[in-house]
Amino acid sequence: MKRKLIITACVFLLIVVEATAQKGFVPVKELTTESNTLNYKLAGKQYYNTIIPSGTVFLYDDWKDGYVQLINGDRYDNLSLKYNIYLDELIEINNRSVTMIMLDKNTISEFGFYNQKNDEPTVFKKMYYPKNPDGDYYFNPLYEGNLKLVVRYRSLEEETGLYKDSYGIMRNTKYSSYQYYYVIFPDNRFEKFKLKRRSFVELFEGKEVKKEIRRILRRNDIFFRNDQQTIKAVQLVEEAFYSNH
Repeated sequence: MKRKLIITACVFLLIVVEATAQKGFVPVKELTTESNTLNYKLAGKQYYNTIIPSGTVFLYDDWKDGYVQLINGDRYDNLSLKYNIYLDELIEINNRSVTMIMLDKNTISEFGFYNQKNDEPTVFKKMYYPKNPDGDYYFNPLYEGNLKLVVRYRSLEEETGLYKDSYGIMRNTKYSSYQYYYVIFPDNRFEKFKLKRRSFVELFEGKEVKKEIRRILRRNDIFFRNDQQTIKAVQLVEEAFYSNH
């Protein structure tokens, strides 16, 4: 019996020594925000694809690599994302469960898609839109100064004539994608405009102000043919009328 106790004690001692030795070789890993946030999981609910008869409800049909930043400052990188512009919701593939998750917009401040060639990511920021219906929506900021230029992407379901979709089902609707451009004024007033000189000029009040803006646009050959010209127009008007200097 005494011999049994001695053997048991020796075995126990060997186990403790081995465990202690192994513990010293466990690599120390610093905690990240992902380690502490939402139990390694972004908040959301399961998303189910629906059949789209024609057109698309996504900004990009393919999954894109991107990031999500939360309102508490935490950031998640290297995510597989899709932006549903019909619902104005962000979808992520959950790597652990291989399911699609519609992320909780209330927790998100911005997200972005990485571009090729190491360019700056395409960024979307959540902003409060004081229109009817008002609420929080994602906008792509093109310029952020005293005046801001933002774009909202939308997919709308529209009626069409009867046709057969790819499954042979009769349909009478399609989804069409649109871009809406807004200037945000210093009082947080959103004003939508078309990419035309006249529409842009009409955003501003005062006969003399409009006259000067027309002159600025003509002098700089701005015809709103692309985003670069549109950004330039906002910068020039800001410099002329909304500068702090």
